[in-house]
Amino acid sequence: MENLGVEFNVTKSNLEVYNIGTFAFNYRELEENGENIIEVDVYKASGPVILYIKTYKAPYIPEASPVEMCEALYEEFYMQKEE
Repeated sequence: MENLGVEFNVTKSNLEVYNIGTFAFNYRELEENGENIIEVDVYKASGPVILYIKTYKAPYIPEASPVEMCEALYEEFYMQKEE
């Protein structure tokens, strides 16, 4: 392939996700403005392609596990699309 004069720094990474149906959820805990929050990236598998859908932000709830938060997002926004 012809080099167009632009070089990119490409690295390999492993993404750990929670899978529900054809959706994948990447959960992470962060601190923003001194407060603990979570972010969850949502992806959809469509054959060999993984599509990014959206990133959700929410307050950190110590009683809620990552699995429970991903399940809640799935039930609220994506379960109907699977049926």
